[in-house]
Amino acid sequence: MSNWSLNSRLSDVLKRDPWIVAHALEVALQVLPADFVSHVKAVSIEDAAPVPSGTPVSDEGPLFDPRKTYLLIGGIGGMGVQMARWMYENGARDIVLTSRRGRETLRRTGQTASLRTLRYLERLPDLSLSLEAVDAGDHEATSNLVKSLEKPIGGVFLMSLVLSDKAFMNQTEDDFEKVFEAKTIAFQNLAHILRIDALDFFVSFSSVAALFGSAGQSNYTSASAALEGLTSKYKNAFSLVVPGITDSGWLVRDQLAENSRSAHLLKWGMSTQDLCDCLADGIRKLRGSSFDQYVPDLNWNLVREDMGSLPSFQHLCIAERTEAATQEEGEERFDLAVMVRTALNIPAEDFSPNVPFTAYGLDSLIAVRLSAAIRAQTGLKVTQLQLLADMTLEDLERKLDVEDIEQ
Repeated sequence: MSNWSLNSRLSDVLKRDPWIVAHALEVALQVLPADFVSHVKAVSIEDAAPVPSGTPVSDEGPLFDPRKTYLLIGGIGGMGVQMARWMYENGARDIVLTSRRGRETLRRTGQTASLRTLRYLERLPDLSLSLEAVDAGDHEATSNLVKSLEKPIGGVFLMSLVLSDKAFMNQTEDDFEKVFEAKTIAFQNLAHILRIDALDFFVSFSSVAALFGSAGQSNYTSASAALEGLTSKYKNAFSLVVPGITDSGWLVRDQLAENSRSAHLLKWGMSTQDLCDCLADGIRKLRGSSFDQYVPDLNWNLVREDMGSLPSFQHLCIAERTEAATQEEGEERFDLAVMVRTALNIPAEDFSPNVPFTAYGLDSLIAVRLSAAIRAQTGLKVTQLQLLADMTLEDLERKLDVEDIEQ
């Protein structure tokens, strides 16, 4: 094997796992003769190269610096625990996760897989992992947490959120206040306690709701948009637009509910690992130049089906045209029944074209999404109120036939 090939492969290995050399040395020292090992001098990394707060790590090195602490505010949950594992694999050795209820959050929500992952992480001898019961909106509690940290803070992920979904006309002042507290108040607390501009990075978790709106979430949408505005003031910070996470968090729990309203988000959501890949990309990009917002590359065609066509992402949609559709153009129209059943989460065998949508559980939130989807696929303008007025599939198809005749 040539030296070039050996060096190239070693470089690839080190990029994937920069700690492999340390692990190899640990194994070697265990099998080497005692008289040889006695000549090996241990050197503490902290003693050899102390790092002041705010010193960025190399663009070529690991994502996270083992000599610094990383905060995941609102991170005690399925996604936060998986992120902690990913951070450990990418160099982090001191991680603090918080939530209002602390460790009890995982037990209360029955997140067995996350508890297993947590036990694995807590057994790692070279990882300091803390789970703290700290309300992100509590300035004093957050300040005390930061003061208790021994190492400089390298970066912060602001992940806290509160949901209180209702139609706008039913929202109260309290519904807005508690949602904003988890987003903007939490950010302002951290801005008072920390020097955000001295960190390696600061990432605020926003939402697709702030990108193109979400029925029944006017409070959460506005809070996420406000958080993006606060974050944009810092050159070393960005907002991550988070879609539906398909393997952890509230979206998974909502699928188990009898009246789940979030099934449509699964179609164009992403896994926690995909989200971590986006975080890695964003943090590395931030080292080269500042930017305000990171929008993952979603399946924009599915987004359009669900949310309707919007100028903000229409140019990202790919024209899809099957051979069968091309041959039968004009003979077969988009299947409205499939669209309606999908929105209502009703199997085909339980659906009847002459039964009102409201009998299947159509409410104002689903009606908004269905209206947008129908318009995106057919061009037909059907209002939320029309759908809620005991409209059936037969009514909808007749309305579309009239539209076609008029055109």
